[in-house]
Amino acid sequence: LVLESTIAGAVPQRIHVSVLGGTADGIDAAYPAGATFREGERVVVFLEARRGRVGEWLVTGAFQGLFLLEREAETGMDVAVRASSRAGVALVGGEGELEDDAIRLYADELFARVRAARGSR
Repeated sequence: LVLESTIAGAVPQRIHVSVLGGTADGIDAAYPAGATFREGERVVVFLEARRGRVGEWLVTGAFQGLFLLEREAETGMDVAVRASSRAGVALVGGEGELEDDAIRLYADELFARVRAARGSR
């Protein structure tokens, strides 16, 4: 990934993000709930340093840590969108109910929520 900006914390301008799955010795392994990236997409991704691997990052919470940025035609503002489920894996709320709607909020609002949760760290 190429860094455009950060919400919190410090990372290098170019980062290496590892995702679970792949091919080794001719055997394919998939992690359906994992985050996936497509070239040219703009995303907000929540990362954590991979233990024991300097300079390598993992997406926090699999697909939950990845928001796609979409430009809203009416306002020209970025909207962060995250799916509520992925390949049969669904998010469950605090009362045990399934979250069936994608999360959609203005990127500025997402950034403000993250900064508030971190106490402006």
